[in-house]
Amino acid sequence: MSAAKHGYPRLYVIADVAYMGGLGPWLGLLRQLNDAAGQHRFIVQVRAPALKGGDFVHAIGEARRIMDSPAPLVLNGPDNLAAELGYDGVHWPEARIPAKAAVGGPGFRSAAVHSIAAIRKAERAAATALIYSPVFSPSWKPTDAVGLDALGRAVATTGLPVYALGGVSLERTHDCLEAGAYGVATVSGIATEDPRDAVAAYVNLTG
Repeated sequence: MSAAKHGYPRLYVIADVAYMGGLGPWLGLLRQLNDAAGQHRFIVQVRAPALKGGDFVHAIGEARRIMDSPAPLVLNGPDNLAAELGYDGVHWPEARIPAKAAVGGPGFRSAAVHSIAAIRKAERAAATALIYSPVFSPSWKPTDAVGLDALGRAVATTGLPVYALGGVSLERTHDCLEAGAYGVATVSGIATEDPRDAVAAYVNLTG
């Protein structure tokens, strides 16, 4: 099946606690994303790796309560917690991609990948989408970019939908889609003064 036939939204928003500077601003971002989801189709990933134990469970529970819109909500965390709290999907960092096909749990499973070998591993784990990065250098952390050619090669090796991540501004979105990406993923691009306007702008470009 080609990526275009999967029917997933083409914008993948990553709401990161550390990037937002704390739990309060992060929950505020989620509230605005929840409002935006009443008008636009996009995926939201809840990401809070700096929180541990009970703090993590509390935060992702609050996120699930806030996000009561139609937007698919994906947990960057354990599969069992995602299922228990009613998340629509789970995201695996590359180091946490299972060694064999996942059984049970949420139906949407995205995996972070940075190489062809990681893509193969994600396929064996029955991932349903890939987040390939860093296409460009993110503005908020020092990371070497792989570029659009590498993105194109990654897309060509798999039938899974590939989202381009890493410095993907509005101005770079078209280039990522031209390189073959199914959609784009962003952290900083949505964490603006009005995330609702930012979502609308990205969705207008990605369709």
